[in-house]
Amino acid sequence: MKSSTDLNVNMNSNKKTVLMVWGPLPHSNDPLVTPLCLDEFPEPRDVSFQKWFQEGANAQYLYSIRPSDQPEVQSFWPTAMDIMIRVDGNFSNYEDSFLGVENTFKNKELILTKGDISKAKCTYQSAVLIAAGPSMNECWDKISNECLIVVCDVMLKKCLEKGVQPHIVVTTERISMTDELFKDIPHDTLLVSTFMADPKGLNLWTGPHNFITRKDYPGRWYPLKKRKMIDAHASVVPTMIEMCGLLGIKNILLLGQDLCFKDGTSHADMGDALSHQKKEIEDFEATQLKVMVHCHDGVMRESTPIWTIMKEAIHDAGKAWHLNLSSASPMGAKIRDVPCVNPIEWYQQNSLGGDFNFQRNNKYEEEDRKAWDEKAVKTKNHFQRVAKNIGAHDPYGLLFDPNMHLITPMLVKTYVVYLNECFQATNQGEILEAKQKLIRVVLKAMKDVGELL
Repeated sequence: MKSSTDLNVNMNSNKKTVLMVWGPLPHSNDPLVTPLCLDEFPEPRDVSFQKWFQEGANAQYLYSIRPSDQPEVQSFWPTAMDIMIRVDGNFSNYEDSFLGVENTFKNKELILTKGDISKAKCTYQSAVLIAAGPSMNECWDKISNECLIVVCDVMLKKCLEKGVQPHIVVTTERISMTDELFKDIPHDTLLVSTFMADPKGLNLWTGPHNFITRKDYPGRWYPLKKRKMIDAHASVVPTMIEMCGLLGIKNILLLGQDLCFKDGTSHADMGDALSHQKKEIEDFEATQLKVMVHCHDGVMRESTPIWTIMKEAIHDAGKAWHLNLSSASPMGAKIRDVPCVNPIEWYQQNSLGGDFNFQRNNKYEEEDRKAWDEKAVKTKNHFQRVAKNIGAHDPYGLLFDPNMHLITPMLVKTYVVYLNECFQATNQGEILEAKQKLIRVVLKAMKDVGELL
């Protein structure tokens, strides 16, 4: 009999990978085996279930796995998976998770005073989205000024170097890399950022700035009711796609959206000023678990688990807004319902030309500020009540309390450990010990967020 910490990956006769998670049910000696078929998954290997579960985006592959049909397990497992898949792919540590919440509150004044991109007026029907995949090196002559041009943050300086003037640059980056990206930028481009983006970088930006509101974990807390929201995504490109949907765009051409390695390279040239940033990114990607993906040119190339999830995020973002997505990257990974096209033919087939105008200031500032401050007081009062009575709370019920969304993402790794310990527990004493460990982290999270409020 295998233990709950074993994970076994086997191949079936159809050459699809079958992931099997083995483990006894709580208070039971009966093993269980649950298969999950995947088209793209690491080659078979035996690894520690808990270690594998906590590395990178691997936990997201377990989203559709159910440990058993027993209500005592089903009551918390699917919800835990749902939260894990919605926290921007962040499964590393408490401090990393806390960064998004911390940035949100540090950005309060910017959020309350800058414009909201959902209020912009756009008559363009077609947009070109510039991503950072290696194929972008060959795409600079494939950009039409007759479309709305949207670029991801790391490619902005290269865009300007190539003489391409984007209408919008989008950043979702929480870490301080953005201060390098936004130095000495002309004022002709609109910056659109999420609430969780790096405050240092945002404050360096001297040009026009709008925010986009996402349904991420603080997103359920935001009391800014007149802002239209988009779904939260782990990558900047799906956010760019949903933003285009907000603006009324119908057709999108993706440039440099590869989601795979080309000759060992994961990103395009970002320019001399960001060469060290590119090296840091590629050094990180080189350490990630690799999977093989099908590309438009018929070649199988290396990718990573998180990139395969991004492929689905791109598909879902386009579907949510009924957009016609196309890619101009023959060597890029295939994305569901996203054909590879010739850019010249794409321009000939889609409506070109239009105008783009945006608000520089938030016209609801006073109203939003009042709502924000009232919600902060209510949240701190709620935290005090929970802290006083936390010992009586069911741990999973506590985490999924809608008032606790500000701290839930910080507890993901702890929660995974808690679940694993419960699966291995042989008596109520061990379960109680795991519960108390979880509660200590919950209390710390409430304290840290409360201080920001």
